[in-house]
Amino acid sequence: MKKNVLLIVLIVILIFGILFVVHTMGNGREPKDLLIGTWKGLTDGESREYQVETTFTFEKDGKLTYSNEYGFTSKGKYEITENLITLKTETWDKERVYEFEIKDNKLTMKTKDIYLPNYTDMEKQEG
Repeated sequence: MKKNVLLIVLIVILIFGILFVVHTMGNGREPKDLLIGTWKGLTDGESREYQVETTFTFEKDGKLTYSNEYGFTSKGKYEITENLITLKTETWDKERVYEFEIKDNKLTMKTKDIYLPNYTDMEKQEG
């Protein structure tokens, strides 16, 4: 009887452990898959006066479209390595590397380059 109870407890612990791992890994989806779609938000800045509304669209094949509220649009490519995303568009003079995180359906991209903007809490757009 004690062995059966112990076996049941171990099975329950194993199931909860597996569910926890799957949940923390984005339900089994790769970061690139979670990123696919259109994200919209503001650049960092002290106030709205210094922030720019920006949109990034990430496609499955590594293609990227960047636009902002001033009508600027550029196409390019992106590449993901672990928690880093490298962005390159046809109009930027160099690649931009960001640490990125998707949490609660919000995208944050932060760079160590002090001359580039960070993007915090960008929201995924429907459709």
